[in-house]
Amino acid sequence: MEEVLPWLQAELLPGLRGRKSERRRQWTATVQAAYLLALKQLIGGLEVLKETCRETVSTNQALIRADLDQIWTSHCFLKDKLRACVCIPAERFIREHVAPVLSSVLGEVMGCVACLVLQLRTLLEAHLDTVLTHTQGHQHLLHKAWCELRWARVEPCYLTLEELPEKILEIQHRFRFSNPQRLVQSAQREVEELIENSVYTFELLLQSAVRNQPPQLGVAIEKAKLRVLKQFDYDSSVTRNKISQEALLDITLPALLRHMAPVWKPELVKFADLIFSDYSSFIKVENIYEDLLKDMLSADISKGTITYY
Repeated sequence: MEEVLPWLQAELLPGLRGRKSERRRQWTATVQAAYLLALKQLIGGLEVLKETCRETVSTNQALIRADLDQIWTSHCFLKDKLRACVCIPAERFIREHVAPVLSSVLGEVMGCVACLVLQLRTLLEAHLDTVLTHTQGHQHLLHKAWCELRWARVEPCYLTLEELPEKILEIQHRFRFSNPQRLVQSAQREVEELIENSVYTFELLLQSAVRNQPPQLGVAIEKAKLRVLKQFDYDSSVTRNKISQEALLDITLPALLRHMAPVWKPELVKFADLIFSDYSSFIKVENIYEDLLKDMLSADISKGTITYY
């Protein structure tokens, strides 16, 4: 429709006659008809593509089951060959361009994420106390309280992450990184999962306490809250580490690939000749090459993260 709509506007819209309301009705009907026609064609093509994919998957599965050992051996052989060739120039780039900025990038990313996590923990603890005070374990009130925490009250905390692109502006220029908003969105998803897991765990523990009806219900609920907060502290540490490593990888991997491309992209064709033709559908030289560089970069980033901690 992105291609069809401008053509319809140029060819048909000037020819419409009648009152403004009638022209609007004709135009709406035309767009709807064009949409339905395009949708019908796309659905037909999609079904053909799905059937082709199902047949291809069935054929490939049979071949993989029969020759899995040979396919894996070929994959490992090719990976070792590539590693021997690209290891030295890739490590030089990482040592000269990535390692010197690890600490500064980690500091900025970790600072934003740590601030966000602290805000969320304070919010979580306060909300749990409020829930305990007002719901007294009633399930229908609990569900409403969870929804409020998940959607309404968490949103303002995410403003902290919006500061991240400005704080790593110099690093973006150095590595020609053009999509900092992706880092923010990725971090938000991780934090959303963190808070939802905490709330879900507390809900289960609280429902269990209410169902079992212990003599001291208040004590049991308080223990559940402390258990959730303790788990949140551990999970948030893992989440901060994961967000930082993924951010560094997103920023630096494209730069490493660009640095290596002029020499090694043309050479990949030669490595493709090492793959048995029957296995060429499963073993992609470029994928192995990129995964190898990603693994090398991830290893150095992990070491830098551990050192930072």
